[in-house]
Amino acid sequence: MIKKIKSRNKKTVISLELRDNFFKICEVTFSKSNPAFRLISRKISSKENDDISREIARLLDNSKPFQRKVFLNIPRGLVMTRILRLPSVNDDEIKSMIKLESFKKTPYKDEDIISGHRIVEKQKDGYSNVLLAVVQTNVVERFVNILEKAGLIVEKIALGSECLFAWYSDVIKKKDPPPDNAALLNIEAESIDIDIIEKGKLVFSRAFSLKGEDLSAINKNAVDEIKKTFTACRRERNSVVDKIYISGAGNRIKGFEELFKKEFSAPLEYIPQTENIELDRTEEADLGKSSFVELIGLSLKNEDIKVDLLPEKMKKVIATRIFRKNLFKTTGLLLSIALVFLGIMAKKIHDKSHYLLMLNSEIKAMSPQVLKAEKIKEDMSIIEDALRKTPMAIGILSEIYTITPRGINFNLFDYESGKSLVLKGDAPSLEEIVKFVVILENSRYFENVKIKYTAKRDTAGKKATDFEIICLLSES
Repeated sequence: MIKKIKSRNKKTVISLELRDNFFKICEVTFSKSNPAFRLISRKISSKENDDISREIARLLDNSKPFQRKVFLNIPRGLVMTRILRLPSVNDDEIKSMIKLESFKKTPYKDEDIISGHRIVEKQKDGYSNVLLAVVQTNVVERFVNILEKAGLIVEKIALGSECLFAWYSDVIKKKDPPPDNAALLNIEAESIDIDIIEKGKLVFSRAFSLKGEDLSAINKNAVDEIKKTFTACRRERNSVVDKIYISGAGNRIKGFEELFKKEFSAPLEYIPQTENIELDRTEEADLGKSSFVELIGLSLKNEDIKVDLLPEKMKKVIATRIFRKNLFKTTGLLLSIALVFLGIMAKKIHDKSHYLLMLNSEIKAMSPQVLKAEKIKEDMSIIEDALRKTPMAIGILSEIYTITPRGINFNLFDYESGKSLVLKGDAPSLEEIVKFVVILENSRYFENVKIKYTAKRDTAGKKATDFEIICLLSES
């Protein structure tokens, strides 16, 4: 039975996915009963971004003057991922190492890529396995521009593999006790996304296309690619898939289900992509040709998505907006308290008019002192801001002397007042250099700390690593 949504005042979550020739929308309205889903799929008839924006705005009825917040899913095929083993279990240190690893794993410049990560597991030996995701900036910016022109604010940009894992966590885990090692296959019209789950953790992901005209050749290629994926995971993780779950576009699954049962020894279970969800409208989505599995997972479990490929400048805008929102709430609360207090005072003043006259007299008498105090406070604030925003060279030297760990030596200290600092020297190992970068980033004097180069050398049997670090001087 189709349930119509009567009010738009209820909480609504919108997730989108854009591809070369089509886009998909999952709109979920939450109420006291079960959430109601509206699924939309559309072919892109025009390659012009403005035309796509207008079509999305029309479908979402986004003609109102306010902007709506959305989540964007990036298909796995557009993102490079790696599982890294990093020598730390500290979240901040891992974040710093991820920055360095992102540049090492791609041929692109810093400004040409956006990276995100998910900590898969922290081990007792002090190492962590981390899922690194890297996407090209121009891909993300195109998607964001299309949605902004449709009047939408992108709150988070998620990796498709994590959204598939979120769907698994919300839908499949509720059915049966999950197997130790499972494979999730999300089948699209022209691609397959694969997640490998080990003891409830996403440890491997891959995607490949299904393009071609010969259906039997496409199916054989799909089986070969899935086998390669299982082999690669077994080689890296030393684990065997216990069960295979498939979901996605119904028409494509019909051609794969029996073939997979013949080719793979692990039990196979088909889960309809709309399992356990209540559809509000069905006529807008072709469930036979499109998979909404990842968008459903993103809509229901967006707080569990750890990889966020939103550009840093947009994250700062969102953080500022949240701060302002909280500030308005706090201000409103304080104003309410003030109004209550003033109401009580007004009643007392009304009953005692002579007290009002005395109060006015006191206020007038104090006005010169108040104005003088405010002037002194303003002057002190200006002086304090000026001193804080201009760190002295002696302060920089003192800070470097204080925070530099033992074993790190400098042979160059290039300081440009109010702008930057360049440090050259050597350390016992690259790990010590990465730790030093983390220390510099945590200092109030420095920001945007980067390792320009590192080089190992062996002098008189003693190993060392030369380095050059450059950082900007913080204005705060």
